[in-house]
Amino acid sequence: SVEKPVGEWNTFTTICDGNTVTILVNGKEVNKASGTNLSEGFIGLQVEGGAFEVKRCTLEPL
Repeated sequence: SVEKPVGEWNTFTTICDGNTVTILVNGKEVNKASGTNLSEGFIGLQVEGGAFEVKRCTLEPL
C-alpha cells in the first residue's frame, strides 16, 4: 500500500498536463488517464468508507 499508517499525513497530487491526468499518493503513481480533453472546470474529491481531513491544499500552474 502507498498509504501511510493511521495518524500520519498522506500526500495526494493531481497533475493535469494537456489531455493527461496523473494521480500520485505519497509520490507514487496510482492512476493515469489520457485523452481526457479537460481544459477547465471543477476539482472534486471523493472518499468512501471513512473520514477525510485536509491539512493544506495548493493549486499551482504547470
